[in-house]
Amino acid sequence: MARSFPRCKVFQSGFAILLACSAAVGAWANGSAAVRRLEPPQAWLFFGDEFAARSAPSLKAPESSLRVKRGMNILMTQAADDLEGHPWLGWECDGGTFWIPGAYLTRVAKANQKPGNLPIGEEVVNYDEALPLKYAPDDLEELPLEFRYSASIPYPLRTEAREHAIAFLRAAQDEGVSLKVVSAFRTMETQRRLYLEKVKETGLGESLVAKPGHSEHQLGTTIDVAGPDKASLLAPEFGDTREGQWVKQNCRRFGFVISYTAKNRPLTHYSSEPWHLRYVGVDKAKDWKP
Repeated sequence: MARSFPRCKVFQSGFAILLACSAAVGAWANGSAAVRRLEPPQAWLFFGDEFAARSAPSLKAPESSLRVKRGMNILMTQAADDLEGHPWLGWECDGGTFWIPGAYLTRVAKANQKPGNLPIGEEVVNYDEALPLKYAPDDLEELPLEFRYSASIPYPLRTEAREHAIAFLRAAQDEGVSLKVVSAFRTMETQRRLYLEKVKETGLGESLVAKPGHSEHQLGTTIDVAGPDKASLLAPEFGDTREGQWVKQNCRRFGFVISYTAKNRPLTHYSSEPWHLRYVGVDKAKDWKP
């Protein structure tokens, strides 16, 4: 039976709701996970489908009567990992604690909390920090048909990134290397759908698809590229192809960097993606480190 949700103070804040509660920190019922206090408390945005908050950091824990809905901003006071190592965040109220998987929560980086288009190369998008979910640059332009993997998809990019992408792709052509763009700007809604579908398939530990707001494709400066070999399409093997080697050796000349590599995986938490290129600007690309 679902447990009743204790009384809490609820504040309306724009489209989101801020739930703020205070109580002593405890461990969860069986003491099998360490609970950490968040000091100061942190506001996290819930982007998932409607979810019944749990009484402990586990999907097997009893459900509360509280149904957390998309768009809620919750002031979290605790953090813990479940027995599988998946992060959860919790908040306290009237002596009780309520938990939501970190897989459905996001925080916007302070550097991204500004109006208009974010400065290229200065955006903060990583595993821990996100773009505003509604962020979409207003200078997106379609790629020329000759560089599209699919003729029916426009593959929009920001103006500056588009110009350098075209120069990059034409330089490859001139050297007999065939590259096509298979993905460019991606909306938050598309990323959310892809991510939630993957979580349903693989569980809370999903790491192949970025959360909405955490994908570099939402910047409008990032492309995925492919060569003619379909077996290496969006696959690690692309890095071993002639096209993948050319990309690695030449992308920085045009202001692009390979965001996710085997070397930086401990930092990024993402697997190597030799096809994934983010435009940061020619000068920044020279010494760029994720």
